[in-house]
Amino acid sequence: MSLHQPQIFDSGLELANCVLNSDLLPLSWTSISSLYSEVKANSPQQSPPSPSPRFRIYKQNDNSAVVVAFVTWPVYSSDHLQQGDGGAELVSSADLKQQDFPHFEFLCSKANPSFSLHHAAITCFASLFDDILPLTSELLVTKGNEIALKSPLIVTGHALGGSIASLFTLWLLDRMTSKKPAKRLPLCITFGSPLVGDKGLHQAVSQRSTWPSCFLHVASSRDPLPSALLTTAIHSSSSSSSISNYEPFGTFLMCDEQSCDCVGDLEIVSRLLSHKATEQLGPLDVDEYGKMVEYLKSRVICQGSSILGRPMADSMQAGIALQLQSIGISLDQQKQSTISLATELEKKQKFSSFRKRSALEQSRKLQEIKLKMAYLEWYKKDSRNKGKGYYDSYKIQSTTADIEIAKHKKFLTNYWKDLVEEAESKSQKESLFFRTMFLYGGTNYRRMVEPLDIAEFYRDGNRDYKKQGRSPHYILLEKWQKDDAAGKGKMKKKEKKSVDMMTEDSCFWADVEEALFAVRLLKQKGSGGGGESSEAKSRLVEFQRYVMEQIENYAVDSEIFLGESSFMVWWKEFQEVVGIVGSGSSSLVEYMKSGRYLSYGSP
Repeated sequence: MSLHQPQIFDSGLELANCVLNSDLLPLSWTSISSLYSEVKANSPQQSPPSPSPRFRIYKQNDNSAVVVAFVTWPVYSSDHLQQGDGGAELVSSADLKQQDFPHFEFLCSKANPSFSLHHAAITCFASLFDDILPLTSELLVTKGNEIALKSPLIVTGHALGGSIASLFTLWLLDRMTSKKPAKRLPLCITFGSPLVGDKGLHQAVSQRSTWPSCFLHVASSRDPLPSALLTTAIHSSSSSSSISNYEPFGTFLMCDEQSCDCVGDLEIVSRLLSHKATEQLGPLDVDEYGKMVEYLKSRVICQGSSILGRPMADSMQAGIALQLQSIGISLDQQKQSTISLATELEKKQKFSSFRKRSALEQSRKLQEIKLKMAYLEWYKKDSRNKGKGYYDSYKIQSTTADIEIAKHKKFLTNYWKDLVEEAESKSQKESLFFRTMFLYGGTNYRRMVEPLDIAEFYRDGNRDYKKQGRSPHYILLEKWQKDDAAGKGKMKKKEKKSVDMMTEDSCFWADVEEALFAVRLLKQKGSGGGGESSEAKSRLVEFQRYVMEQIENYAVDSEIFLGESSFMVWWKEFQEVVGIVGSGSSSLVEYMKSGRYLSYGSP
């Protein structure tokens, strides 16, 4: 292997070991098995025509965890997909809203406006909803601004009960993130569950940074149900519903009689399930999952080469072999379709590893962001020492440092544009948390960097930056900052007695530039300029009021009073037309003429 080519690892085996070495699977299946026994004992001998959902809460004697188990009776199988009780139909979010069941609307966002759910799963969940609702007071507790779990929670289910468990977990996650993300989240473990929804659902879950890790789906190589919806003909539940394909979410524990492998890359999961869906498999007996859990728990799962019985070139090849074995394909099967599948899995595994490395790059980029902001702060301080201020230094571009700073500005702007776009793509609740988390950094960035964009805009001879040149990401960052300030309640604002390092209004210099245009128009045309002169005078009256308000609130940096700043250029030229404007006794004129501005910001 080339020294320059990074080793690609597959962590599925290690993750599978971690799951099996804990008691999560046995604990979950014991709860499901107990519920089946209870339901069977209390049910009439003649089974109902369609599966009926049931659930029960199981608390451990040592209070270490709570398990909520879901099943249906009779047990849901792939045969039910061909029957008239929902089959493979998808119900769209629009239909759910029309049916007065909007309890999953939180999955919609600007970037992901709709989704669809398996008809049988959402129907069963809806039938249980009135009984499920009181569970929140039993499972959750409010601590300040956080809604938290009272105890560690496992939500589990078998077959269609697993689909109901997934929906319950999603609903619970939304309630827990209604104020701010919880520190401890529920874990949903399903056994032989059919897929729950379409691409819209997949995207809604994937957009939440912590939600995908809350779902572990156990799928046996001999169970047709987990893959059945990938090949079954799909019909929309109404004419308004669009026909979509089912897609998985979460992590999958793919198992056969001898081994198992955790697969988190959902494209690989879909490919593995699709391959199994082509085989004719009969319904899997309920007890088979219990036997499989017991066997895998007792088996020592070794590293790649020993478990496979032959040496592997690297971890990635071992992982692919395990994935194939987990759906019942041994290494000795040399069918062309198997070779083709292995090749495709290798490509997807490499792409998945690339994405993981990209996540590490994001962490490095964050450190680089901090360095570039520090460089801008140094540039601001150095420009002040030279008597111009960084706005005018950047506008004039007279030194190498002025030119070099443009590279740092571009890097920062690209980063924050992407971040704002990502926040906009999230659901309303998660976007609110996302904005709050990055609000301080975004506000500092906007106040530091937008003046440089304004300098470029007016250096090129443009007019009206706010309407013609302002980037939407600045507008959103400013809106979020104002919304946050308003959302903190009507707390009495502390009176400021000192000047911040940056001017609070990041568009301050755009107002200065427009005021300069107004002054020069009046110098050229005087009062005889008709409508233009009248508009210029109004602009200058408003500008004086605005600037004085900023000064009184200590909201502008004292660098605006540096001798060579654009503001001081405006002040010198404005004195020539002050009689035309009629502002001889304005607060700002008196403030400037008295020289009080010279001590602005001093203790």
